Amino acid sequence: MRDAHLHLADERLYLRAEEIMATLRTAGVTRLVVNGTSPGDWGRVADLARRFPEVLPSFGLHPWKVNEVAEGWREELEDRLGTFPEAGVGEIGLDRWIEGYDLPRQKEVFSEQLAIAGWVSGPISIHVLRAWGALEECLDDWSNPRPFLLHSYGGSRELVPKLLERGAWFSLSGYFFRPDKAAKLEVFRAVPEDRLLLETDAPDMLPPEGMRLARFQDEEVNHPANLAAVYTAFANWRGMEMTEATLLIDENFEQWAGGKK
Repeated sequence: MRDAHLHLADERLYLRAEEIMATLRTAGVTRLVVNGTSPGDWGRVADLARRFPEVLPSFGLHPWKVNEVAEGWREELEDRLGTFPEAGVGEIGLDRWIEGYDLPRQKEVFSEQLAIAGWVSGPISIHVLRAWGALEECLDDWSNPRPFLLHSYGGSRELVPKLLERGAWFSLSGYFFRPDKAAKLEVFRAVPEDRLLLETDAPDMLPPEGMRLARFQDEEVNHPANLAAVYTAFANWRGMEMTEATLLIDENFEQWAGGKK
């Protein structure tokens, strides 16, 4: 199984990385895209990639952190990508959901990272909340576009065809299998099977209670090994055998991670 998006470098997971990776190997997880969110965690992402062959590192400046970063972040990002030729660019994006968002600054930083992503070979992981018009504007201005992932896609069903034309892939996490997210899950019916991916977004985006695996220091977190339950929930939702669903998602992952449409 492949996890298209998670945050193993988050301190809630990073300090238990050896234990978590052992659990993942037992569960059958063979590849995971570990996303960074700022220079503050890029070093931990790099460390995980060096320690664990299953980790595909991804470095990006998250829209929540665009006003916190020091000058020189772009040069550091390029250095990280140069050190890990297979690395992806992510988690990057746009977000009008957070309080006090600075959309012009987000768009500036996002566009800079799209420009960088145009010349690397690794996957691109994009976060968008309530900023779909701004996303389309930035994608229209992208001079060297490549396929990209809209992780935990939360946009409308009507927007899916436009994004597919631009090279989008769409991932869903266990969070979408919560009863109160049924309408969001149905949006994924509009996505062709060959553009679907699965993720945990661990340690956040908690799945339904029956799919939750761990508590750390009295805090319930989304354990990366919940990916197995996400695969099972996906197979049941699509009416597929587990082996068929696993083969589909794994093939899709290899296509996306290789930068192919």
